[in-house]
Formats: sequence, C-alpha cells, structure tokens
Amino acid sequence: MLTVGIYGFNITKVTHFSFGTMFPTCKSISEIIKKMKSRDELHLTAFLELDINDANECRDILFHLTAILSFIEQRPVSFGYSLRKHESMGNLDDDYPKLINIAYSIKSTGIIIKED
Repeated sequence: MLTVGIYGFNITKVTHFSFGTMFPTCKSISEIIKKMKSRDELHLTAFLELDINDANECRDILFHLTAILSFIEQRPVSFGYSLRKHESMGNLDDDYPKLINIAYSIKSTGIIIKED
C-alpha cells in the first residue's frame, strides 16, 4: 500500500475510489479556500492511500489523477512525498513538506466546478 500527499486540491470529505481513498488534511472549507488563494505555492490538502501493490499501476493512477484534478481545479495539483514506514497521516515527521513552492504564479484560485 502506498500513501502520498496531495498538494493544491480542494477537498474536505473522505472520498473512496476503486483504487484507494483520499483523506483531507482539514475539514474546514474556509481554511481550504484560504490555502487555495496562494499563487506561488501548493499546500498539502489531502493524502491518497492507494490499495494497489503494483508500482507501475500506482504511477499510472497518479499521472492520470494529476491531470484530472488539475482540470477540475483549473490550477496545478501535485502528488508527491510518500509516507515513510514510521509515519502516518496524523503523525508526520517535521521534514514532511506541508507545501510546495512552484516556479510560476498561478493565475486561477480554482473552484469553478462544484465543491465537494
């Protein structure tokens, strides 16, 4: 099983898929909207726990989800930074990235398709 951070996706509810589950890092819509206003960084907003053991299939799912979620948000969404064996979603090491700086300014604050 693989768990990776999701950066820049507006989500406040646990969401189940056939391949895994997305867990939001916070359930406050006002906090998420505040994070989404940032134009030069992507905040850690959720985790994706994949129920698939095949590394190639995991990469394929992450590739396609990045494109799909970026389209939904109309701004970049990124997956990255797998949890280490001793980490959990509620117990991250201090060096686990809470945000990713990006090299260009984001023009959209997203949220043009209905929120969850």
